[in-house]
Amino acid sequence: MNSTYDMENDLPFDGPSEWYPYHCRACNYKALVEDVFIDSFPPNGPGNCPILGCPECGGDFVRHTTIPTTMSTTDLNLIADNAQDNP
Repeated sequence: MNSTYDMENDLPFDGPSEWYPYHCRACNYKALVEDVFIDSFPPNGPGNCPILGCPECGGDFVRHTTIPTTMSTTDLNLIADNAQDNP
């Protein structure tokens, strides 16, 4: 028996995450929210997703149901932020 525990191969979330487009009803702030975060709240909003608090103004942050979700292993918000900072 191998005494080395291989934690990486035992993780249940080893594939890409699904990223949901969200926007604020008050200030129109937009961001992608990872499925792991979405799944930890009750589905009480559009697209059967939770209504969250906007990180910018505290207003209702809801799923933008007309924009499809995206699959990625990378935080797509960081990529978008870097593109805006370095045109």
